[in-house]
Amino acid sequence: MTKQELDNIRKRSPVWEYFLTLFVLVIIGVNAYLAFSTVNDLSHRHRSITNTGNVIVEIKELNQSLLAAELGELVFLLVEDDTEVDPYLAALEDLDLHVKSVRHLRTEIPGQAEDIRLLVDMIRQRIAQLRAGLELSLADKHERAINKITTRKGVENQKKIADLFDRIETREFALQGKLYSKMVQSDKKSRNLIIAFLVISSLLVVGVFAILKLTLRREAVYREKLQKRADELEDKVRQRTQEITLYSEELARSNQELEDFAFVASHDLQEPLRKICTFSDRMNKKYAEQLDEKGRDYLVRLNGAATRMSVLIHNLLEFSRIRTRGKPFVTVDLDQLIAVIIDDLEIAIETNQAVISIDALPSIKADESQMTQLFLNLLSNAIKFRKPDVTPIVQVRYALVQKEAMNTQLSFHEIRVQDNGIGFDMDYKDKIFVPFQRLHARDEYQGTGIGLAVCRRIVERHGGTIDVESAVGEGSTFIIHIPVVSIDMEGDISEAIEKIETQTE
Repeated sequence: MTKQELDNIRKRSPVWEYFLTLFVLVIIGVNAYLAFSTVNDLSHRHRSITNTGNVIVEIKELNQSLLAAELGELVFLLVEDDTEVDPYLAALEDLDLHVKSVRHLRTEIPGQAEDIRLLVDMIRQRIAQLRAGLELSLADKHERAINKITTRKGVENQKKIADLFDRIETREFALQGKLYSKMVQSDKKSRNLIIAFLVISSLLVVGVFAILKLTLRREAVYREKLQKRADELEDKVRQRTQEITLYSEELARSNQELEDFAFVASHDLQEPLRKICTFSDRMNKKYAEQLDEKGRDYLVRLNGAATRMSVLIHNLLEFSRIRTRGKPFVTVDLDQLIAVIIDDLEIAIETNQAVISIDALPSIKADESQMTQLFLNLLSNAIKFRKPDVTPIVQVRYALVQKEAMNTQLSFHEIRVQDNGIGFDMDYKDKIFVPFQRLHARDEYQGTGIGLAVCRRIVERHGGTIDVESAVGEGSTFIIHIPVVSIDMEGDISEAIEKIETQTE
């Protein structure tokens, strides 16, 4: 399985989880809403049934109380016994209480409240009539009281009251029946919803369990494949590390052999050169007067060539030893190091009236002697390759930057050494870092042509890079990148790799 496939799997898995979670939440939300709606509807209907039941009971009790009061009146008037007065008065008091109770009833039937108020008013009038009849009877106006209750108007009022009772009760019973019917329907609906909810919940549980089982199975397969791929990569890394280690060891042996060869060669070459210089000096001292001017010129040229040859051999030997004879890395304060270099270049600076500007520089892990050689070469070149009659201006700038190296992003110290000197054509950009390659004649600018090659090798030994930007007549800018995590490229290769991996974690 490729890395792209594994990435696609990681991207797909959460999508299914989101959709499944959303679906479950929607189902639960819909069921919760329906359950709440059903319970709310049942509760409302239950309150309505209770209320209409109370209205029916109160109306019936009011009707019975009215009938009891009227019956009490008839018994009292017909028997003409004062002992019947107390039951009659008790019936009237009970009727008053029921009137007050009915007065505060609430009904859900449109127009029913007006009929109840009308009924209450008529019964109150009836109570007043009953009390008036009682007073007439107690005042020995018995016949008049009987005539009063048997008049046509009294009978019509009783009939109206009876009709109102019937109409109110009929409406309430009709509403109660309707409510009972709807409540039965709601109850049936709620049962169906509960059954549906249970069925859906069971299906969801089974579905989630099945998907979870499938997901776990797939995750186990992917995990196994990932582990297999990780093991393969680990084996490849281990194999590659071994190959690099072997290559590093072979390279170290080769470098050692080259160094030994260079040492032997330089030693063997230096000895004849010293003899040439020695005998040319003796000839110049002892036989200068016997030679003409041309002969003496030949001796001077011979001595100069031998001296330059000796310097070249020495520089070449030092160049070959940069990687093999470097000192261990220590903490180097670049501010102090460049201050010492500026002090060493004091005569050149004063002679050329150079202006040098330096940013605050960091402390880094490096070979101090090689760092000294690096910046000494760059600063002395910046002063040396100046434009005639123009004050040399040299600037050393610093920044901490991120740069890709070894297929990852690393932090680098960026140091720029910029001058306003003669510059050069960028077509020769690579040539200037090659040993003994010169862009100018020896009689114009002194030097062996190996200084920048030494600079490149020093920077590369520290795991960095050196580059240049220039234009003819506009000066040059040498750009150095040295990793923040020190890497000795000529040291233990596994240690260098471990440092890089530590930084990228």
